[in-house]
Amino acid sequence: LAFMMIPVVFCIVGFLTTIKIPSGGYNIWMRKMSTLIFMSQRLFLTVIPSMLKDDLYSLIFSNNYIGAIPVMGSVILVSAILVQISNKFKWLKNFY
Repeated sequence: LAFMMIPVVFCIVGFLTTIKIPSGGYNIWMRKMSTLIFMSQRLFLTVIPSMLKDDLYSLIFSNNYIGAIPVMGSVILVSAILVQISNKFKWLKNFY
């Protein structure tokens, strides 16, 4: 398995570099969202849970799969709001 990983990754990357994706507004939006999601996930995974009381934290994260839903929803919602607000407040574009 480890021996075949190098040729497989080489072929996959070679294939992906040949795909021509048309430029559009959704590409820019997705690039902004991916950067903001990457940067804001730590806020919802580390900072906010450390400020929550133990009872609320254990209620939300008693099941990892159920706890992932509010975290993912919050991260995506905050990122989308930041993209929308940054059209009005230009200094917010420094986040991405």
